Amino acid sequence: MNMADHQNTISALNDLLQKNVDARHGYHKAGEDINHASLETYLEQKSAQRQRFTNELESEIVSLGGEPKRETSVKGSLHHAWIDLKSSLSSNNEEAVFEECIRGEKHSLKDYDSKLEKESFPPSTKSLLTAQRNQVEADLKKAQTLEELSD
Repeated sequence: MNMADHQNTISALNDLLQKNVDARHGYHKAGEDINHASLETYLEQKSAQRQRFTNELESEIVSLGGEPKRETSVKGSLHHAWIDLKSSLSSNNEEAVFEECIRGEKHSLKDYDSKLEKESFPPSTKSLLTAQRNQVEADLKKAQTLEELSD
């Protein structure tokens, strides 16, 4: 891997790392706003999952000789503020918070698809990202089913 490809790989992984940090915080916050047991459990599981993704991405970045950048992105911060606003405006309407979480999962899936399509990753990195992407997709389907059940 040449230096430019290596830097692109580290940058792409750090972008996904930041988005997973954002998602973990978002799920944790949404879980605090939900008073529905099955949705709260789901959101707690998603927060823990995104923490695991974060740890895996950090390890991969370090193994490739890069430095993990684990700060919350501005876009993510705005997303969290939007969840807070939507929650307060709808008097903590569980469906509204959950819809926002589903929207976030759809964006996450697009982020993984975009990175996997555009970047040339080493096999171990591609395998890790594909596994995380597939988990996001499976969880999105589960979230959509839970949303239907909560109607």
